[in-house]
Formats: sequence, C-alpha cells, structure tokens
Amino acid sequence: MARGTVEVVREKTGFSYLTETDAEGFYVVVVHLQDGDLLDALRVTAGRATIRIQARFNPLNSRSNRGTRVDFTGSSAVERQEIFDATVNFTEMFGVPLTIYLLAPLLGLPASAFGMNESHLWAFALDRLGLLPLQAGVYLVMTVSTVLIAAGLSLLAVGWATVYRGRDRLVTDGIYRYLRHPQYVGLMLIIFGFNIMWPTVLTFLMAPVLIVMYVRLARREDEELATFFGEAFLGYAARTRAFLPWGRGRAVLPRGTPERPPRDAEALTIGERE
Repeated sequence: MARGTVEVVREKTGFSYLTETDAEGFYVVVVHLQDGDLLDALRVTAGRATIRIQARFNPLNSRSNRGTRVDFTGSSAVERQEIFDATVNFTEMFGVPLTIYLLAPLLGLPASAFGMNESHLWAFALDRLGLLPLQAGVYLVMTVSTVLIAAGLSLLAVGWATVYRGRDRLVTDGIYRYLRHPQYVGLMLIIFGFNIMWPTVLTFLMAPVLIVMYVRLARREDEELATFFGEAFLGYAARTRAFLPWGRGRAVLPRGTPERPPRDAEALTIGERE
C-alpha cells in the first residue's frame, strides 16, 4: 500500500499514532511503552484492514527487541514477529550493507525497498523481475550459496588430507584423479557462494582478482611439479583437467625447457635487453 495512512491506537489510553507508507509501502510506527504496559492491546489499521496485537516483550531485559511487524495486503493484515526479530538481530550484527546505500539511488529506490532482506540482493532482483517472490528467492539464494560454500570447504578439506597422506610422492589418486587443483576449485566455489549469499561492491571487485591469482598459482605449481616429477606429472597433466572434472588435461612444460626457461634465465634475458 503505497502512500497510505497507518494508524496505531493503544486501546487502554486511546492514544493514536499516525504515519504514512512510502512509495514501496513500507512504514515505521514508534509507540512509547513502559515495562508495565506488557500485553497491552494495540489496534493497527491501514485502509480497510485492521488487526489487534499485543505488546509482547521481556520486561526484565531492557535490551531485548521490543517491536513487531505487521504486513497489510488488501483487506487483510498479518503480524510477523519472527521477521521483525530476525531483521533487528541482522542489522545489529552487520548493519545495513553499504552496497544498499550505493545501489538504491542508482535504481531510484529507497534503501527500505529491499524488503528488510538487505543481504539478499539476488532474491530482490528475482522478485523485481517477476521471476520469483521475494521469500522464495531468499530460500533459493540461501540454498544455492550454502551448497557452493559447503562444496568448496569439502574440496579444501579432502584435497589437503589427500596431499598430506601422500607426503613427498606425486598424488594422483582420490580427488586428484579428477582434478589437479581441487583446493583452488574449492576456494573459487566459496567465492561464488559468498557473492550469491552476501553480494557487495567489494566482494564483486575482489572475486575476479582472487580467481586470476588462483589460476596463476595453479599454473606455477604445474610447472614446478613438471620440473620435479618429470614424465610422471606430464602424463598425469595430459589426462587430468586442472579445474573441471571432465575432458582431457593440457600439456605442461617444465621450467628449464627452451620453450619455458627458468625464471632466473628470464630475468637475466630481460636485464640484458635493457
């Protein structure tokens, strides 16, 4: 209900509190209550919809959340205390992300238009595009991101344990039978997962930088392993992909070959050219 009037009336005193919803239908009403006002009845009205709620809070804990949320749809109203608590706890822990304040003006929207789901920008986008309702989008975002992060952490743990058991030998079994760099793949999955769960300007900018760094580190490790293990690693690299578990691998040239001189030789060549 955009640009509408919302009224809250304390039935015990008859005091009335009025406010207006913004362009997106959001509103805030502050009702001053004391500890002795526990369970006082409040009547909330917006348009044709009215709901009677009770003031519920812990009078022994002045730091506890003292509020609720009421959603209006047409002639019906629903109290959603659990959403209010989750929103307040989220904001107290993390604050409203700076990304919201940067993104909202570009879209011509107030920060409150994100539906108190400040971290779920992808869910908000799906809702705005008419693809999924906001709550369904939140569940989808959380499920996909959690699966990616869990898979990434699993690859990190399994890869490390396999290499640790292998000691100084060339490890080509276990997870390394399918990937040459499962731990870097795990780190990339974690990056993707957090950019779905918690997209911010900083994480968006850092993601490609980190992924490029991991790819370069993986290639350097390939060269070092080719130099140390020789034909054994070259054969392994030819049949095993670096980051994807399907398809064939690629040829890796060890350091010290004419096509791939040692780094010291590269530096010396550059110095001579200068």
